[in-house]
Amino acid sequence: MGIKEARACPFCDRTALKLKKLSEWVTVVMCEGCGGQGPEGNDANDAIGLWNGVESERVYFDIVED
Repeated sequence: MGIKEARACPFCDRTALKLKKLSEWVTVVMCEGCGGQGPEGNDANDAIGLWNGVESERVYFDIVED
């Protein structure tokens, strides 16, 4: 997997983010700090793009699958 770019959590401003695959077709960005969850995307890039729709600071993280 590669490195993707995402913004800090819009709820708590933390940068402890992860991608969580809810099903074969649904992926979300989740904040490990406050538990905030972004909109459901069709894949990692879509989920990150939806998460980035909120103004905040950018951070980098590795994609991991549970």
